[in-house]
Amino acid sequence: VARQAFALVVVSPGVRPERVRALELKGEVIGELELGYLLASAPITAITGTNGKSTVTTLTAAMLGEGALAAGNLGTPLSEVAREPVRRFVVEASSFQLLWSERFHAEVAGVLNLTPNHLDYHGSFEAYRAAKARLVERLAPGDVLVVPAHDDAVAAIPVPHGVEVRTFAVHGEADYWLSDGVLLGPGGRVLCR
Repeated sequence: VARQAFALVVVSPGVRPERVRALELKGEVIGELELGYLLASAPITAITGTNGKSTVTTLTAAMLGEGALAAGNLGTPLSEVAREPVRRFVVEASSFQLLWSERFHAEVAGVLNLTPNHLDYHGSFEAYRAAKARLVERLAPGDVLVVPAHDDAVAAIPVPHGVEVRTFAVHGEADYWLSDGVLLGPGGRVLCR
């Protein structure tokens, strides 16, 4: 049976790659997050991890203030708002979305944590981590990566040369950490209570 050729197929993040491969589609196949990136009118900060993505994405957009727009896996697809006149997009990126993204690039990326999750979809923790690592792989010199100081699964993700890494911790020292109800920054500088 001859397969129909398409210039572009945009796949919903929840569709398993093997199902798409079985269709033998001819043409470029990307995910919705990738489409949003290709259409984006502003730079992107992206947040991924197993837990806390929506909270941190929303908080980051609020801290950046006017001109920052939260989008992605938390509800509003990036492709839906990609042409909005904003200063920065703050995007929650799931493993399903990142799996379908070949070019998605964030200037600032955060990997909050990694624990086994969605193993029925990815097949193994290593495959799940590899999907999340796609966000880090596309960082370029001068970009910033924010990671937990004490998470071995996150630490196992290779960081491209020239990427500035910032660490955070709730317990123990890092670039940014909590101590007795105080948020401390580099050099132990008090940032806020």
